[in-house]
Amino acid sequence: MIDTTFEEKLTSSVGAFDLLNNFNNIETRAGIQETLSRKFENVLERYAKELDEMEKMFTENEKNPPIPKNMPLNSGKIAWARSIITRIKTPIDKFKTKQEILTGS
Repeated sequence: MIDTTFEEKLTSSVGAFDLLNNFNNIETRAGIQETLSRKFENVLERYAKELDEMEKMFTENEKNPPIPKNMPLNSGKIAWARSIITRIKTPIDKFKTKQEILTGS
C-alpha cells in the first residue's frame, strides 16, 4: 500500500515530505520504517519533476507571463516570477530540515 501510494498518487513533494515526517514520528515495525525511509527518494524524484514543470512554465511564458487584469504590467511580471521562485524554494526549505535525505545517494 505504501509503495502504491507513493508511486501513483504522489502529487506534491511538499505534501509527501510532510506525510513521511508524520510517519517518522510514529513508532512502527522496522520493516515499515525502512520502507518509509526509502520513500524520501520518491519525494526527491517528484521534486525534480516539479522543477522541470516550473522551468517549462517559465520558458513558455517568460516573454508574456500570465498576470491579473487589474495589475500593472511590470508588477504582474514580478509577481509571476516570484510565485515560481516560491514554488521552487518551499520544498527546499522543507528538505533542509532533514539533511540526511539530501546527503544520501
